Amino acid sequence: MNPAGAVPTGSVPRPVSFRLLPWWNLSGLTRDREMATGPEASLYRIRWTLDGRVHQFLIREGTSGVGSQPDNAVVIADTAVSRRHAVLRRSKDRLEIEDLGSTNGTFVNGQRVRVSPLSAGDKLRLGSVPIDLDLIDPEEAEIAIPLAVRIAAPEKTLVRQTGILTPKAVGTDAVWMRYLAGAVRPLALGKEGSRGPSLEELRELLEAAAVVHVGWDRKNEPLVREFRGGSSHLHALPALLDQVSSKPIEGFASVSEPEPTFASVATQEAGGIDILAAIGVEPSIPGLRWLLKTVHTLLLLSETGITEPAGQARQEWAFPPGFVAGSSMELRRVLEQLHPFLDTEIPILITGETGTGKEMIARAIHLSSSRRKGPFQAINCAAVPAELLEAELFGIEKGTATGVTERAGLFQIASGGVLFLDEVAEMPQGLQTKLLRVLQTGEVYPVGSRKPSRLDARIVSATNAPAGQLVSETRLRADVFYRLAGFAVELPPLRCRKADIPVLAEHFLSRFAAEVNKEILGISLKALRQLVEEPWPGNVRQLENEMRRLALVCPNGGVIEASMLERSGPPPATLPEPASPLSDDLRMQPQVDALEKRLIAEALSRTGGNRSKAADLLGISRDTLRAKVEKLGIAPPEG
Repeated sequence: MNPAGAVPTGSVPRPVSFRLLPWWNLSGLTRDREMATGPEASLYRIRWTLDGRVHQFLIREGTSGVGSQPDNAVVIADTAVSRRHAVLRRSKDRLEIEDLGSTNGTFVNGQRVRVSPLSAGDKLRLGSVPIDLDLIDPEEAEIAIPLAVRIAAPEKTLVRQTGILTPKAVGTDAVWMRYLAGAVRPLALGKEGSRGPSLEELRELLEAAAVVHVGWDRKNEPLVREFRGGSSHLHALPALLDQVSSKPIEGFASVSEPEPTFASVATQEAGGIDILAAIGVEPSIPGLRWLLKTVHTLLLLSETGITEPAGQARQEWAFPPGFVAGSSMELRRVLEQLHPFLDTEIPILITGETGTGKEMIARAIHLSSSRRKGPFQAINCAAVPAELLEAELFGIEKGTATGVTERAGLFQIASGGVLFLDEVAEMPQGLQTKLLRVLQTGEVYPVGSRKPSRLDARIVSATNAPAGQLVSETRLRADVFYRLAGFAVELPPLRCRKADIPVLAEHFLSRFAAEVNKEILGISLKALRQLVEEPWPGNVRQLENEMRRLALVCPNGGVIEASMLERSGPPPATLPEPASPLSDDLRMQPQVDALEKRLIAEALSRTGGNRSKAADLLGISRDTLRAKVEKLGIAPPEG
């Protein structure tokens, strides 16, 4: 572990005593739990709010000065607080506060005191600032995912020493040389798995917010080859890339906004540009240039032995905005399976539970193929009424019905690009027959037209049921299935790729904290463990919504704690009120309608709104179910 401190924004630096933990190693959560449940079972914490921002300090054994002067352990930047206002003293079995002759006094539970013992739940007041004293689980004091770590002055940083932050030098030539001595051989030889750990060690050495290796071709988008640090810091890359692309640069480049970033830049023989950037690091650090250039050179050397056969250059993944390529082996395996099919015309079928990100994968396939300059069109086949779906897909001729104007279908609109058919198994059987003809002939007949249009769209489809189940339940015609599933891949649910949860949580929380203009220091170890252990039945979509809620409930300047989380069990079924068996109205039909309404609502709730599955549970056809839903006015279940 590499303990570090965080200095929040404000006119006066305020030391905090959180310990930052590397969140990318899930196996470390077990070891950290053992450390956190040692003899110090709980910690005292004081919390107060100034200028709309929460502040807190963990009281460890020893003496901690409190006042408005910056050299106090606890800095309360308020004019009513004396420069050296009070002292907190904690021993193994006692906690007390002593007033140091302050102007406006020290109060405990409403009484002005000179020296007073303290216990959890006490209400303190220094001058006019109310302060709460409570006990905190040590795991809540461990920031497993830091979000708002601030970089100190260029030549200094801050580290925690018994709850007090003190300056130290960023690095020395001797320390950097020891790092290079260990990194030279594995990097230069291209040793498998050496790049990530070497860059992570470099990030810790520079105490940077992030270190990123970018391969950038002037004909394509930038490609992140390796990245270590918080993904929220990637917002510094566009400004750096704009500077590099605006004029030829060989050597180094740096930007100061939105975050200080310094980079080594190299031009490769093929004409592309390669960048190794340290984000959150000022260029004035002594020796930074030669260290970064040396590591960059080693990275480039490690790639010289990796060549592709002539004419078979490896197509790289490009991901859409908002997509986070997690670090789990399960997700990496899916991407590796899809990789050979990126730049082909083979139809792809993606299966997986609702909310796993199937459309994001489809968009990534589009952006990573030669069709990326063409359009990407998506339609949810379950969300469009059957009578309208055909026109949406194939288009419609003018005059087909009264008042109808000519309209192109998605097959035509997606020409030159990719058409994504989500929940394709929900397409009516009759329409599946017409889809089969389109897939076989490459021609589309708009509704009401006898003249076909040539099809030039690659088909990527998705369903939330396993591939084999689709045909066995006759939800999808076998011949249509085999046409759509030129290659089929299953996207695992979030509970099966737990290593992606910290990455996704950080990404979503950083985004939503910025949207609500809050400074959130991070996610505690206990909260992270609970996030990782949750089943997440709603998968990535549910995690995203939970991070949005947490950004709203977390106080400005605070940390996401386990007590703020909501359990992620399935929502209770929402059923209509049952009809009273002793109702005055004993007519048969109202009673039958009420019972049918309850049964249908229950079936839809159990199947997540999937009408085909709900019809199977009820023992009726899908068309019968649709008619009853419309007749009885049953709303689809939420979520």
